[in-house]
Amino acid sequence: SLINKRVLIVDTNFRNNVLSQVLPKGSKVKSIEDRQLVAGLLTSSKQGGADVETEDKEMAYELITPTIYKNVFVVTNAGGGIASPAEILSGRNFKNLIEGFKANFDYIILEGGALNDYADTKELVQYVDKVITIFSAQSSISQQDRESIQYIKALGNKFGGCVLNRIDPKDYKL
Repeated sequence: SLINKRVLIVDTNFRNNVLSQVLPKGSKVKSIEDRQLVAGLLTSSKQGGADVETEDKEMAYELITPTIYKNVFVVTNAGGGIASPAEILSGRNFKNLIEGFKANFDYIILEGGALNDYADTKELVQYVDKVITIFSAQSSISQQDRESIQYIKALGNKFGGCVLNRIDPKDYKL
């Protein structure tokens, strides 16, 4: 967003939606002008040469919330359920919605649940170009982690690298 790229963050971690709770949101898209701004992001959406269905656009209007950060938008979820993404999104054309988003955002980030705890994130791989994993520097690698790493390796070109977080500043010089 700092280089004027539009970013959409989609919280698809339905069981632990911390991102939806902590990401600072701007005002909801309420005014006609704001609605037209979001609509402008979606109007050029095409799939197979046809406009994305009006219903999908209407759903997108309701889903997208600006954040307090320039060019950063978020799609939050209520969380708290035990349903997986496939169950929650069944009957909705999530692929069509993502295609509409792709046409209008430079980066789309789907935040998913931990691979070790749930298979939910595996259901989302079909909708993404790259999978980036996050590891905590405060944890050691378990057997379950090794199995998840094997799964990530099997993704081939879809694997986009990893992030190491929770690093103690005193360990910066390695």
